[in-house]
Amino acid sequence: MSVMDVTNETAAEPDRFLLNTWASIYQTFGEDDLITFFFGTIIVTSAAFYGTNGFFMILDLAKMPKFLYKYKIQSDKQVEMRKLRKALRQAAINQILVSLPAFVAWYYIAKWRGCSCGYDVPSGWEIVRDLVVILAVEEIGFYYTHRMWHHPIFYQKIHKLHHEWTAPIGIVAVYLHPLEYFVSGVMVALAGPIIMGSHMLTSWIWLFAGVIATTVHHSGYSFPGPLRHTTEFHDFHHLKYNYCYGVFGILDYIHGTDTLYRKSTKDKRKSL
Repeated sequence: MSVMDVTNETAAEPDRFLLNTWASIYQTFGEDDLITFFFGTIIVTSAAFYGTNGFFMILDLAKMPKFLYKYKIQSDKQVEMRKLRKALRQAAINQILVSLPAFVAWYYIAKWRGCSCGYDVPSGWEIVRDLVVILAVEEIGFYYTHRMWHHPIFYQKIHKLHHEWTAPIGIVAVYLHPLEYFVSGVMVALAGPIIMGSHMLTSWIWLFAGVIATTVHHSGYSFPGPLRHTTEFHDFHHLKYNYCYGVFGILDYIHGTDTLYRKSTKDKRKSL
């Protein structure tokens, strides 16, 4: 009897589903941890990034379907093809020259930390627990590193590139100087799973959802739903620069860097 069979017999019903799903994925990669870490993570993040950005690209350029385009926040500003091509080139540079080496490094750090990608699949509760901490690490890490890039020492040479877009679109999520992309993007995103010693399944759930959320965050569309606040929040940051640094707005509220945003939303509600 294999290790997986023994684990399967003792697993609760919901966890058995997770185990069987993960087992089929793990076996697809030949039960090789490095290949699973590296190629699996590329597939997961690429599917999330290009799938979501493909959707928003059609929406931005074709302005179709109209029932979705009406949610564009800064609808008076059009996407410039010259800027779009530049953003696509920078995105490719970051994903090839920064993400790929980082995924290899992550494998060795994660193995040292005890992160598994084997058959010891976490329970649903353990996944939720890890994700709560990962989200907290994301808010803290992104807020303070993002605010750091706005310091005069770093802004002109590093962060100004990202702020060329005052009306952001999805691809602008990775339109960053490589150093900023590595610190605020890759390091902050992977810090949570490393701190928690998360199983690869949990890490992939986080990365897939995180890439989609970051793209929507920069999309410039205020769709009804749970991400509406974060989209309007970050769009305001691109409009006003020195406000709204975080992801969820918690640290912005604590530090008072959301005062102008809250005033603008209050004025908007009064005018309705």
